Order: sequence, then C-alpha cells, then structure tokens
Amino acid sequence: MYKWHGYDRIIHAIHDYVANNKNKNINIKFNIVGDGPELCNLKILVKALNIEDHVIFHGFLGEPELGQVLLESDIGVDSLARFRSGNDDNNSLKSKEYLAYGLPVLKSHVDTSIDKFGLHFNVSHNEEPLDLASIVEWFLDNKNKFEREEIASLALRYLTWEVQIQKLMMRVNDI
Repeated sequence: MYKWHGYDRIIHAIHDYVANNKNKNINIKFNIVGDGPELCNLKILVKALNIEDHVIFHGFLGEPELGQVLLESDIGVDSLARFRSGNDDNNSLKSKEYLAYGLPVLKSHVDTSIDKFGLHFNVSHNEEPLDLASIVEWFLDNKNKFEREEIASLALRYLTWEVQIQKLMMRVNDI
C-alpha cells in the first residue's frame, strides 16, 4: 500500500458516514488486503477514528483466501488518489480482477479499459472528502445492473490477457 492508493480517503469517509448515517440497516465493511509503507498509518488512522468494526486488515492473502474476500464484497476499491503520484490515468490489474469477480469498481482516475462499461464510480480526483452516502446511493440504485455473473462474463470477454494480446498483435500487424 502506498499513499496514492488513497485508502485514507475512504477510511475518513467511513468514519463520517457511520457518525452521520441514520440508516443503521447499511453496514459498511472495508476489507484491506496487502501490506506496504502505508499499512501502519492506515491502522493508526482506523484506531484513532474508532472504526475498527468497519475496517478489516487482512494482510497479504493468496488464493483461496483472497478470492473468498472478493466473493464476500460488494464493490472493489481501486486507487482513490492517483493524483498524489501525478497520474490522472491508470490501467491497473486490480480493477480487472474486481470485475472478473463480478464487482463494480470505486476509483479516482481514468481507466479507458473499463470506463466504457459503466461499472465504476469515480470519486473526486483531489483531496476533497469522499461522500460515502453518494457511493452507497449509487450502488443501491444500480444493484440490479450489478449482476456478478454478467460483470465477470464481460471481464472475460474484453479484459483477459488473451484479448489484450490479440489487440496488440493487430497493432503490430498494422506496422
């Protein structure tokens, strides 16, 4: 985990949402998988905000544990602060993995390989606080559109290595 993942932004949003949300039927859980330079800072932040019940640190997970966490999730959280690294665009494997598991994606950057599918929510591309209520509303309003099998099928059809290599080979053949 690095600063440009922006997980601190969603942690602050969870704190604000939990403190201000009147709808107690919605239980927010943010699963953080992995490690890295920001992990300690994130753990300190979660403890300071007293939201340990809403943020779960799993550490590094391999299969099948990672797959199980993704199957139990509703949304995949990609980078929320690419601007911190001076980058507006990103084409991460993380978002493709989320789609392959049938999850819509939360992100802050342009990703031309997935943006066309309309299965993402883009948060502000700056340090503005995230409005988790708007993200929850987006998810609930689109829940019928977010059929896991259909999203996974779309990822298999358009985002696999084989498909990407075919696109590359077509470009090479045009040279």
